[in-house]
Amino acid sequence: MTTRFVRTLIPALLFLLPALAILAVFRIVPIGEAFHLSFTRWNGVGEPEWIGLDNFARVLSDPVFWAALRNNLLVLLSLPLWVIGPLLIATIIHSGLPGARFFRLMVFLPAVLSPVVVGAYYNVVLRYNGPFNTLLKQVGLDGLRMQWLNDPNTALVTVVLILIWATLGIGVLIYLAALAQVDPSLYDAAEIDGANWVLKQVHITLPETRRTIEFWTVIVLISSFTTVFPFIYTLSRGGPGYSTYLLDYYIYDAAFFGGSFGYASAIGMILLLVVGAVCGLALWLFRRGRQ
Repeated sequence: MTTRFVRTLIPALLFLLPALAILAVFRIVPIGEAFHLSFTRWNGVGEPEWIGLDNFARVLSDPVFWAALRNNLLVLLSLPLWVIGPLLIATIIHSGLPGARFFRLMVFLPAVLSPVVVGAYYNVVLRYNGPFNTLLKQVGLDGLRMQWLNDPNTALVTVVLILIWATLGIGVLIYLAALAQVDPSLYDAAEIDGANWVLKQVHITLPETRRTIEFWTVIVLISSFTTVFPFIYTLSRGGPGYSTYLLDYYIYDAAFFGGSFGYASAIGMILLLVVGAVCGLALWLFRRGRQ
C-alpha cells in the first residue's frame, strides 16, 4: 500500500509543480515580503526602516481604516443576494427556459468584461445628467433621479449592485454545472407527489447543490474584500467622503498616494486576517449545518 501510494504521489506532485512554482512566485513570496514590510517605514525608495509594531498601532487608531472596514462589512450584507441570485437565475435557465442559450450568454457577458471597463461605463451612465437619469426623466420618473455615485446614502449600494451584476455570470455558470449533476428523476418523483416548483427547489435543488452554494459563498466572501479595487477606482475613488472606501482601495491609496508602503502592508496583513476569520466562520457554520 505504501509503495503504491508513493508511486501515485510522485507523478501528482510533478504535475502540480509548475502550478506550485507560479503560486509561490506570485502569491507566497509577495505575502512574505508584505509581512516583512509591515514592520517597517518605507516610502518605496532606499532601505526600509524597522519600526516594529508601530504600523499596526497606527492602524488601530486610524479612523479611515475603521470606515473602510465598516464599509466592507456593510458589503457583506448583500451576501444573500450575491449567492441566491445566481442560483435562482441558473435554476430558471436549467428548467428549460425558451432561448436558454441566449440568456446564458447574456448573463455571462458582464463576467468577461474588464472591471475597469465596467466601472468606467457606469461612471458615465450614472452621472446626474447621464443616460440613466435621462431615461428616468423621459419615462415620467423624474422624481427618482439622483446622484447615484455622489450621494453618501446611495453610493455604496450602487457600487454593490454593480459588483453583483459584474460577477453574476460566473455564479450562474458554476450553479449550472452543479444543476447538470442533479438526477432529473428526483424532480419527476417530486412532481408525481404533487410538489410545485417552489417545493422542488427547496427540497431538491438546495440540498443537491449545497456544496456548490458553500463554494460560491466562500468565493464571494474573498472577492468582496480583495477584488473590488478596480471597481472603486473607476467608479468613485472611495467617495463621496469615505462612503465607498474599502480596504483594498485603502491599501492602494496609502501606498501610492500616501507614500507609506510599510503602513499599506500592515493594512494588507490585517485584511488577510479579516478574510481568513470571515471565511473560517463561514466554513464552521456550513459544517455545523451539515451535522
